Amino acid sequence: MTSRYTEEEAGSNYKYTVHRFDAELAVVKVIKTTSDPQLIAASQAQMQTLNDWWAKCKAHERDGPSAAKHHRGPSYRLGFWLGQFSGRYRRAEDDAMDWLKNKGVPAVLAGILTWSVRLIFVGCFLYLAFWIALLILGLWVLVGIRRDDPDCGAERVDSDVEEL
Repeated sequence: MTSRYTEEEAGSNYKYTVHRFDAELAVVKVIKTTSDPQLIAASQAQMQTLNDWWAKCKAHERDGPSAAKHHRGPSYRLGFWLGQFSGRYRRAEDDAMDWLKNKGVPAVLAGILTWSVRLIFVGCFLYLAFWIALLILGLWVLVGIRRDDPDCGAERVDSDVEEL
């Protein structure tokens, strides 16, 4: 099965087409008749290996990529989420630029607007990253202070009481 889509970069005259090919895997074996027990055992073992592999592939396909996503670490999931966000933003940006060009806005002005919005996003991200880094640094310093003084100014009281 083949699927394809055509896209165009914002502010460009060039279009590109992406083709994707999908196929079902097929294992083809020649049927032979034999009375050799070693050949029969080897053939059965090979078929069992193929059946196990096929069942594992089908189980992975049934669980889907979203299930495999949960087995990976938080940094992978964050990168995956940022990649999805970036792709969606890029498609929305392309749609907005096409709309502006259809309304008669010059390509140079549309390009300047695109880069201005991108710079605003980068600035907001850096601002947020600065405050998160400052918060983490502050918590790290507080934990260090807490470790240096285990008593924290508390007074020790002996609990040994003499019995009469």
